[in-house]
Amino acid sequence: MGTVSIAVSVVSGVLLVGVVDYLSGAEIRVYPLYFVPLSLAAWHFGKAGAALAVIAITAIWVVSNFTAGMAYSADYIWWVNAFAQAVAFSTVAGLLSLARTLLDHER
Repeated sequence: MGTVSIAVSVVSGVLLVGVVDYLSGAEIRVYPLYFVPLSLAAWHFGKAGAALAVIAITAIWVVSNFTAGMAYSADYIWWVNAFAQAVAFSTVAGLLSLARTLLDHER
C-alpha cells in the first residue's frame, strides 16, 4: 500500500467514524472506532503523522458530539473532555509509533 493510499485511508477513516459518531447520537459512544485510523496513521507516518491525526480526530470528535446534541452542565467540560480524549489518542498513537520505530530498528 503506497503512502498516498494510506493517507487517503486515514482521512477517509477519520471522516467515516466522525459521521458514524454524529449519526449515532450523543448517547451511543463510538469513539473507540477513532483508534483504527489513528493506529494506521501512527504506524505508517510516525510521530508527526500521529500528531496530525490526534488533532484532527479530537476536533472531529468534539464537532460530531456537539452537533449530535451532547450537552454538559458547563461549557468548560467540553475543553476538559477534549483534552482527555486527546491524551488517550496521543498515548495510543505514541505507543504505536514507538513500536514501529523499535521494530524497524530491530530489523
